[in-house]
Amino acid sequence: MASTLEFVQFLSDQLSPCGCVTFRKLFGDYCIYLDGCVLGLVCDDVFYFANTEKGRSFAPDLPEGYPFEGAKLHQYIEDVEDSETLCAYVNHVRDELRPPKKKSRKKKSEL
Repeated sequence: MASTLEFVQFLSDQLSPCGCVTFRKLFGDYCIYLDGCVLGLVCDDVFYFANTEKGRSFAPDLPEGYPFEGAKLHQYIEDVEDSETLCAYVNHVRDELRPPKKKSRKKKSEL
């Protein structure tokens, strides 16, 4: 089941106090970016974060799961309606966010 645009827009609104939130559709689900860095994934209307040491130490009781088959283990947040708690978590793990990989451009060969 794919994620709904309405859920992703609601999540973006909840995260907006943290910074510039954008999202991109990927195979029926979404990737969420914060200030240009990958923040997490939305799969089946569930918000997944990369499973990091800072995230586990800040919120050790968050459930863990796989956003899709073949993915790494992620923590996920069930209650995205609490913007204050959501932003506290995001601000705690902010320095572990990574920018998206840049695609290398292939040089055109000269004839």
